[in-house]
Amino acid sequence: MNDEDQPKVDKYATVDEKSTHLAAIRISEIPFKPGTLPLADRAMRVRRLDVHPGGVIGVHDHSDRPAILFVLHGSMTVHDENLGTAAIVNEGEAVAEFGDLQHWAQNNSDKLPLALLTFDLLDDSAEPLATTPPPGR
Repeated sequence: MNDEDQPKVDKYATVDEKSTHLAAIRISEIPFKPGTLPLADRAMRVRRLDVHPGGVIGVHDHSDRPAILFVLHGSMTVHDENLGTAAIVNEGEAVAEFGDLQHWAQNNSDKLPLALLTFDLLDDSAEPLATTPPPGR
């Protein structure tokens, strides 16, 4: 099929689009630990995490890895080790994770997997990180 057979589309028009703000981190408010990479030297990583029914994401912190997490499928309970609190995060919700936050999470279902999408600013100086070029390059 050549370009003449394609319907004409106004590539500058924004119609059938819905944008919903889910979470944000003000970069200037992120405290980085001394000795970690500055923001400009970090890699932005996106990954999918699949947690088995009833499974746990073990205790970890975000002192040098600020992130935004989005729940694709399922529901989880996030336990804050510093505050001794717990919060439920449901499908379609997002959470910002940074600073002295130390937490762990559990899939609330004993039958269905939990699927998460995370975006983080990775201090990749400790481990090699494969980069993905933009499409078409």
